[in-house]
Amino acid sequence: MKFTYLDDLFAEVGTNELIVTSFYGGTVAADTISFTVTGTGINLLPSQVFNLSVSPNPFSSSASVSVSFDLSIQGETTVKVYDLSGREVSVLVNSEMTSGKHTVHWDGIDQDGHPVSAGLYLCRIESQGVIETIGLCLLK
Repeated sequence: MKFTYLDDLFAEVGTNELIVTSFYGGTVAADTISFTVTGTGINLLPSQVFNLSVSPNPFSSSASVSVSFDLSIQGETTVKVYDLSGREVSVLVNSEMTSGKHTVHWDGIDQDGHPVSAGLYLCRIESQGVIETIGLCLLK
């Protein structure tokens, strides 16, 4: 199931937050994307625990986006991409990882090998009981 936001989004120059809430079968999921609007574009704010960052952002369907993060200790780690309705689009990592800096890439392809639509996506990392999310913007 996929949902599209049809109204205009408005953000002021400076720091903003987009709260995304999805409802499915009685289940409610919500996440917040923090970003800064500048005179030349949007800068998504990095997370606090994992130093989660994406580059380039926005990215085009002809190139992949790099998702970088730091793990303070070794442990089971998942990095997944979701659409704004909360549907899992792609699993980038699902394994035991060592401590240190890591980078994974997403090429805008879903789990079934199909290109996804242009739009906003959420990249979610979970390790050692900590979860952080950052926004991705895919342009076509």
